[in-house]
Amino acid sequence: TFTDVLVAPLAGGAPARHALRASSAAFSPDGRAVAFVRTNEKTVQIHHLATNEQRTLRVPGAYRWIHLHDYAEPAGLLVETNSDTESKLWTLAPPAAARPVLAAPEDLGQPRYSPRGDALYAMRSTRDTTDILRIPLGGGPPVTLLAGLEIGPQLGVARSVNRLAYERRTARATL
Repeated sequence: TFTDVLVAPLAGGAPARHALRASSAAFSPDGRAVAFVRTNEKTVQIHHLATNEQRTLRVPGAYRWIHLHDYAEPAGLLVETNSDTESKLWTLAPPAAARPVLAAPEDLGQPRYSPRGDALYAMRSTRDTTDILRIPLGGGPPVTLLAGLEIGPQLGVARSVNRLAYERRTARATL
């Protein structure tokens, strides 16, 4: 299923269409541009709202699906590509080339950039619980920040105040 990307004023009013047959929209940190995925073309496009200028970025390793997870400065776009058998996380930071962050992040969910853009925060599911990880982008092993949580599928990072937010779900067993 393909969707259109529309941008509407918060105070109300008519939305403006910025992309047809696109998905996974995310605003730039300054709000002056919106990025969106064109899966069929294996690209991410950045549309500058004031000038209508568009920049197209090729997504390497895009086999079947592309998901846009985050947009931060100076790190750029955080994109996941996957096929039936493989997933990868990439950073796309124009004008630099895409660089792989993680291979096989199939057990990771909701990746988000850290406030400085030097790491990712993500959830890793392990059986019935979830861990929240910090993954350095410059190399090094992931660090488990919180382990064994019964949480839902949402994770947020407030870059301006250095905070994480996540859902907590209480599992109840009935025998």
